[in-house]
Amino acid sequence: MTDKLQIFEIEKAATIQYDVKELLKSSLSADVLQAVDSTVPLLSQQISSLSHPESYAELKELRRLLKNNCDLIGEELYAELDAEVKEITDDFRWKNSRKGRLILQIEKWITTEREKIKTDFPDTLIYIGRSLVMPESLIIGGCVDSETTAKALERYFNDDNPPIPVDYKFVIV
Repeated sequence: MTDKLQIFEIEKAATIQYDVKELLKSSLSADVLQAVDSTVPLLSQQISSLSHPESYAELKELRRLLKNNCDLIGEELYAELDAEVKEITDDFRWKNSRKGRLILQIEKWITTEREKIKTDFPDTLIYIGRSLVMPESLIIGGCVDSETTAKALERYFNDDNPPIPVDYKFVIV
């Protein structure tokens, strides 16, 4: 069993296992919002209402509000706000790009499949992830006892309509 687990861990380590959504910044931090509230209470509600922008128009409005009130906000707090808005904008652009939408679609499918295999195959070592080299790809692998089991697992996953073709990497041990 130890060898099987080692093979599994080595194979799994070659894939991206985290959810990229966790890395995307989509709103101003609580710390920065609290600093705005204590420093510039007059702007606090306006900035808070735009703190989780969901469109380019809202991002533009947030930038405009900050630039127009730079003197009132203060240099240090403005720099913090500006840095966070830039990060939100970059992540917003990425997740709305063709590549970003594809990766998020893959991630959504991966999350669903990981939940399903916990109950459908609780004793089988299976990993689902994206390639470290080509993050817009999908890899499913693990350690199985036979070619028949590997083919059955491939059919199982293919029946769930993956968003892109899957690179299967099952190891028979």
